[in-house]
Amino acid sequence: MNEKRKYLETKTNNYLYPKDYILDTKKQLKKDYLIYFLIQEKEIVYVGKSSKGLSRISHHSAVSHSKKHLFRYYPDNEIIFDFYNYHRCNEEDIKELEASYIIKFEPKYNKVISVNNKYKTITQLKKILNIDKWTIKNIIKKYKLKVYFHGEYFDFIDFMKSYNQHKEKT
Repeated sequence: MNEKRKYLETKTNNYLYPKDYILDTKKQLKKDYLIYFLIQEKEIVYVGKSSKGLSRISHHSAVSHSKKHLFRYYPDNEIIFDFYNYHRCNEEDIKELEASYIIKFEPKYNKVISVNNKYKTITQLKKILNIDKWTIKNIIKKYKLKVYFHGEYFDFIDFMKSYNQHKEKT
């Protein structure tokens, strides 16, 4: 055995933890709710949610040998990001926080917003209120409700206030 290899084996063995120590100090994976942001340069390109902490980000990433970036494939798109950040939250708020961040930043790779209690589409409003889409569109137009995220989402509380006013007048 050459001297360099012998030195490395000795040095490595001096730094290895014994098996008993590893087993005695093991840590359990815990639920850790957070909203995460995938960032390319100075732009937030994707917002997601996780109940498993930062491990969710690894589902979006793999090292690209040609670009030295992190990426995830979507049917027609490749998400390229250099950095990430996150916002810890509790389980009860996670869906609304994710939706609110998507509304606020409009990341280019977010295509839809997960079902939540804060923002609704016309289709969701139809099912919830059992009314036709023309009534919904008329209320939106009449009360000048703000349209969010690709013109598809409405603040549910604002819509309900307008809807109740509309019902009182008819």
